[in-house]
Amino acid sequence: KRRAADVDGAVAATLAYARERLSTLADRCAICDGKHAFGAASLLPTVCSRPLCAFQLQTFGRMLVGATCLATRAEVLDFLVATTTLAARSDRARDVLDPPCELDGAPADAARAAKILAAFPSFEAIVAAARAGDGGLAAVERTLAARDAKAPALLRWILTSNRAHVVSLAPAQRLAKLGDCRQFVMLSAAPDKQERFQALRARHGSRFAWHGSRPENWHSILRRGLRNASGTKFQLNGAAHGAGIYLSTMLSYSESYSQIQ
Repeated sequence: KRRAADVDGAVAATLAYARERLSTLADRCAICDGKHAFGAASLLPTVCSRPLCAFQLQTFGRMLVGATCLATRAEVLDFLVATTTLAARSDRARDVLDPPCELDGAPADAARAAKILAAFPSFEAIVAAARAGDGGLAAVERTLAARDAKAPALLRWILTSNRAHVVSLAPAQRLAKLGDCRQFVMLSAAPDKQERFQALRARHGSRFAWHGSRPENWHSILRRGLRNASGTKFQLNGAAHGAGIYLSTMLSYSESYSQIQ
């Protein structure tokens, strides 16, 4: 009887722990279970920047990070690398390369990151490496290392620091008013926030709105979400209606704030 009770107690404790943690799995490192250093809740399970966890991901746990499925999500990875490149090359890099770059746990400034990114091969070459031979991330990292020894570490950091779930839209799903360009859907809210949004939506309804932001800002937006920059050094535009995050139901109005010609 005691033995059965002990087993029941262990099972109950395990189930209780699983129930408690399922809603917060993405808040912690998938390897060491530590809280992520830069705090923001994540939508995707990932690993932290500690060297041991990065090594474990490299050796055992590549499938923990969805964006490493290179052959099927090449456009998404291209987008992630492009946004980091724009941030690193920006004259505002000290502000917009946020969180700052790390290479195998060691900090790297924007100039170092930009130099490594400039050495990256074309994405056609990266996808070809992913599909050839044994393929996968290991083959891609060998291709990158041939260009710069730290390039594989930078790619891992770009992948593991991303907190949003990004999906490339097929041509039939894209908005025609945006013209002939790649389009992505980004989900960045953690499950508890999404649940609160759905409850408020059920009570008050919702409508689509647009937010325009400079290209170099998207590295940070993907990782930290939209933030109220009013009254801070990050504010680049006015605040005619007070502090807050500005959106518009008119695409053309929001698009002007992206400053893309």
